[in-house]
Amino acid sequence: MGYDHLVGATGRRGCTASGGAGDKVVIMVRVDPHHRATAAYGRDVAVRLAGRVMSSLQEQLNPAAIAIHTDFEWAITMVWQESRTQLVDLLRRMPAVHLVTLDGRAYVIDALMGVAYSGDLPTADSPDELQAHADAALCDALRRQFTTSYAGPLTLGALRDEVDLVRRLRSSKGDDFFVVYQPLVGLDDLEVRGFESLLRWDAPEAIVTPEMFMSEAESSSLIVPISWHSIRESIAALATQISQRFGPTSFVSINLSRQQLLDAEIVEYIGDLIREYGVDPARIWVEIGEDQMIALDSSAAQAVVQLHAIGCRICVDDLGSGFSALSYIRDLPVDVLKIDRSLISNLVAGGHDRAVVQAICEMAMATGIVTVAEGIESADVLAEVKALGFDLGQGYLFGRPDLPLVVFDELA
Repeated sequence: MGYDHLVGATGRRGCTASGGAGDKVVIMVRVDPHHRATAAYGRDVAVRLAGRVMSSLQEQLNPAAIAIHTDFEWAITMVWQESRTQLVDLLRRMPAVHLVTLDGRAYVIDALMGVAYSGDLPTADSPDELQAHADAALCDALRRQFTTSYAGPLTLGALRDEVDLVRRLRSSKGDDFFVVYQPLVGLDDLEVRGFESLLRWDAPEAIVTPEMFMSEAESSSLIVPISWHSIRESIAALATQISQRFGPTSFVSINLSRQQLLDAEIVEYIGDLIREYGVDPARIWVEIGEDQMIALDSSAAQAVVQLHAIGCRICVDDLGSGFSALSYIRDLPVDVLKIDRSLISNLVAGGHDRAVVQAICEMAMATGIVTVAEGIESADVLAEVKALGFDLGQGYLFGRPDLPLVVFDELA
């Protein structure tokens, strides 16, 4: 397995030093995972603190062996003879932040653990496979900021799928991504007012929607070139096909995530495209999902303010029943609210969802915010959103997302 060296240990209650009956356990430990102690105290001190943490864990667990990968990462191997519940209870008592005294001074250093327990992993029938599951669990702990994460039967496979997805994204070319458009109609006359642009990836095995690849694109920094391509294509379509077929007041709506808004050049890039294509910036809607709403003092929030300042309209997408975005609606320059399809689809049934939607519509009407009902798929739902006073509607009843040559020609 290629470790630097192994530190042996003898048993404790519940553990055996090697072999014997029981379940195999591998615990990957990462100390100072975010380099806070290293930055605060210096590397030499942080290494000594990590050594103290390892000694403490060895004393508490007395494992069969500790494989030292680096100064801050180790694999602890045990044979566990008691129940899984007892193992969980034992590891739960391990502190997330360790208080360590060196040379009369107190320091703190944090640690995360990824655990592979053979009783949970019936197909992990070799030490190397169990180690791989523990590595995957540690990745999960790092990503989710858990003190301890346990590998399940799907954890390693999901991680491998993510890595393969990043590989395929990295290998993709600009023309592997394309934009489809879905119409938004005025509910007073059911005429097309504009279009939402939606990104698609023409992957070798299938057409892939953003829900399947966006998080990995963001985490691997691939989102910038991908999103810039789609933004340019959308604004170009507005300046040409959309304007020609649907008039000078039609608009295009572009989705931007928090990560995209953190791109230091995004505002300048969109401004340059507005000038290049000669479009009115008010005809460009910038959609931000309710789950992507950002801290008001963040760089992303400043990008929202700047996009509004150059004339773009700011739209909160997928507004749901939690009202989690209402403070942002008050404090950020929001022009449009799109109500989530989960609420819209339940309007006919009445009850709580209808009351929530009605409250949002009344608030929007009082503040001059445009409202859009998403997910309209039937005449009954259409009648409900009209009765509630929505301004615009979107959904399969009016048209599915499709390529520009299809959707623009069909609806013009």
